[in-house]
Amino acid sequence: ISPPRNGGGGGGRRGPGGDEGASGGSTRKVKLLELATGDETVYEDIGGSGFSDDGRYFMVRKRQVANGADHSGADLIVIDLSTSVAQNIGNVAEYAFNEPVSMLAYSVDADGGTGNGVYLRDFGQGTLRPLDTSGDRYARLTWDEEGTALAVLRGSKPDSMDRRQNVLLAWTAIGGRREQAVVYDPNTDGSFPEGMVLSELAGLRWNEGSTMLFTGVKEQRETPPESDDPQADVDVWHWADVRVQSVQMRQASRDRNFTWAAVVHVDGPRFLRLAEGDIRSVTFTDDGRWGIGRNEKPYEGMITWGGSKADYYRIDTATGEQRLMVENLGRAMGTSPDGNWYLYLKDEHVRVRNIETGVETDLTNLSGIDFVNRQDDHPYELPAYGVAGWSENGRMVLLNHRFDIWALPLQGGEAVNLTGGMGERDQIRFRYVRLDREAETIDISEPMTGSSTPCRPSSSSPITG
Repeated sequence: ISPPRNGGGGGGRRGPGGDEGASGGSTRKVKLLELATGDETVYEDIGGSGFSDDGRYFMVRKRQVANGADHSGADLIVIDLSTSVAQNIGNVAEYAFNEPVSMLAYSVDADGGTGNGVYLRDFGQGTLRPLDTSGDRYARLTWDEEGTALAVLRGSKPDSMDRRQNVLLAWTAIGGRREQAVVYDPNTDGSFPEGMVLSELAGLRWNEGSTMLFTGVKEQRETPPESDDPQADVDVWHWADVRVQSVQMRQASRDRNFTWAAVVHVDGPRFLRLAEGDIRSVTFTDDGRWGIGRNEKPYEGMITWGGSKADYYRIDTATGEQRLMVENLGRAMGTSPDGNWYLYLKDEHVRVRNIETGVETDLTNLSGIDFVNRQDDHPYELPAYGVAGWSENGRMVLLNHRFDIWALPLQGGEAVNLTGGMGERDQIRFRYVRLDREAETIDISEPMTGSSTPCRPSSSSPITG
């Protein structure tokens, strides 16, 4: 059993924070089978399991003994598959290997807070050491891409308050001579928004270079008083509601867990809130240099099909500055892997904008090619056929046509039909096949693997070439 990357097993950059299948009285087990010998080992009553990315370790996290306990820790069994040696670690809440699978970080959440902390096992050095210990609880244990920086939130709920009062802990250059521990405490920062907390409901994410940590803030509130009064079971509909009552009910969990995007610059450390007011949603370029803010407020209540409209803003993660990029947009197509370009479809034209300079190129006009899927017969703004990828040199975006694949220059120039027009000529749909799932770009100077599907009525199966 191997979990998806960054999922609930420890094979990614963050391990699970709670038990899977821990309710309802059901039990789960996992069987580990050695293919060479047929030997098998069964682990009973588990909460989660998974392999490390390199396949050397298998982790089994047991289910919590007591449901509804004040602590979330449970036994974690780490099996070295090369030696069959198994180690049991007690009261583990979250765990994660770094990218090289040379270190295992885990947090302890024990009954009464005894032994709570973040611990680091270095397999190369054969050492185990605490990075931080406290009676508080730890959440969102997260490695960076290189596996040399680690971050976590630590906090507890003040009396009569409903949210944890978290601080952010980070360690950079772990295992090296320049290892550094960073603590960001909102309580000592006058620029931190009043009445809010760093929330464990939001994930932590490092930028490239491990100089920034993206997180989320949420309004602190008092714990609602307990009452023996009967609870009302009436749903109130109001003509002025932007979302009708049934939609509000369906999205209640999302609303409860909503947080405002923010960033902590490790150098300092320095905090910036990136989402506020009508900008509730922010996505970030891969390098973390820019945020793309989404404001749906001007279009709330409008009847739309095929996706809601919004105004999009460029947000500078170094200063927090917001600048309007595109208004009334319903077909965003994402950012480039290098963080320099923003792609979207508007007025049936595919356009790309340089995020820093604001210079825009109309790729439909440049190429003279229609990238809109006019076979989609729904009564809404038609989508494009989609993005095949971005070139390795950062100069081109690869767009799907109905049949062919085109490489479009981002700063102007000649468009290139990578499939030579064979698709449109012979009515064959060509699509790029990504064999390396971790590759973010495509080297168009090298042979590319693709699939081809005849679009004429035929009894033959699709072919791949």
